[in-house]
Amino acid sequence: MGKKEDTTLRVVVGTNGGPRSFVWRIWSTGSDVYVAVRNGAQDIKSSLHESGRYRHAFTSESNSPFVPVGDRAFFKWDRPPEFTSGVTMPFRIVVPVSELTTPPREPSDREKAKTTLLEPGPEDSASYITLIVTASGREVEGYPRPEGAASALLGSWALENRDHLWIVGHHQPLSIAQASQLEECRTLIRAGLAQVDPAAVEAAEQPRAVFYAFKEDDGVASLIDVAADPVSPRPEGQQSGNRSHGAVG
Repeated sequence: MGKKEDTTLRVVVGTNGGPRSFVWRIWSTGSDVYVAVRNGAQDIKSSLHESGRYRHAFTSESNSPFVPVGDRAFFKWDRPPEFTSGVTMPFRIVVPVSELTTPPREPSDREKAKTTLLEPGPEDSASYITLIVTASGREVEGYPRPEGAASALLGSWALENRDHLWIVGHHQPLSIAQASQLEECRTLIRAGLAQVDPAAVEAAEQPRAVFYAFKEDDGVASLIDVAADPVSPRPEGQQSGNRSHGAVG
């Protein structure tokens, strides 16, 4: 395998000096791929194992009040089927443009130099950071591209088993289903933040949250990176199979 920096990508959706998403860290160890908020990897990470068993889970080091008793994984799923021969789309990060926020402090030039910036799309769209894996020996012209959308290759490298990981950015309008999911996100995030010390939320470098564990129509698991609203009251009787965690910068 190559050096650590050759198997790691930091990426953020937004504009230099303006509103943006969390900084996301995507890395691999052997042939396993991991995804986490850069400053939150010590608490939660998404693990895409070579075995085809995937999970969102709290780490053993996490001090979060949301850590479940026993199994630290709060959502598990299997690798989706190939959408074309030798090509799998295991995971997406979805960032609605309406949810970008401006952090109170700009990162250093050194940190910016390590981070890939994906410019956001139109106001009513969402930006996608999509992970694609091509099987060993599968030839690709350029890089795998989402159908019907302009895209950019954000990063790529070979895994230990000789499969290849591609990380591709593109934008598309929010669907009715996604808009509904976004509203559910906001409700659940307010509920979650009601259980957190308000001082901790106020002290967060960039109050945002992540809505984990939902699948698109094609069976690909996604998460949504959204703004957090720390002042909204907790709703009564909220029920959902999805989970939201975050409010860290």
